[in-house]
Amino acid sequence: QYDVTYSYTDASGNTVSKTITVTVVDSKASIDAKDSTLVAGPNTKWTAGDNFVSATDQAGNPVELKDITVTGAPDPTKAGQYDVTYSYTDASGNTVSKTITVTVVDSKASIDAKDSTLVAGPNTKWTAGDNFI
Repeated sequence: QYDVTYSYTDASGNTVSKTITVTVVDSKASIDAKDSTLVAGPNTKWTAGDNFVSATDQAGNPVELKDITVTGAPDPTKAGQYDVTYSYTDASGNTVSKTITVTVVDSKASIDAKDSTLVAGPNTKWTAGDNFI
């Protein structure tokens, strides 16, 4: 809190004054985002909205993702750790940011099957389950 005094002296030497208080508060600007893990693959997709949780301006009002600057992006087809930064500058010039990590892991999908030999004949039967492990 800061006191400010306004004073004025008129032509007759009369002085008047008024003291006011200026209160400076911290900005309520904030950003919340979350880490995540994706499985790498040609069909894997990522958007900035996948990890964005919320943001507020200096007065604490909600800020939409379209007003947030997003820096960095994961390659959802390649395993690795990717940093993504969400940042916002409020009307008073305060910048807030949040860096999250998107971890892209290789797929653990697998198939195990075995070879086999059959003797040809009218009674020989085979099903896919015979070789599937």
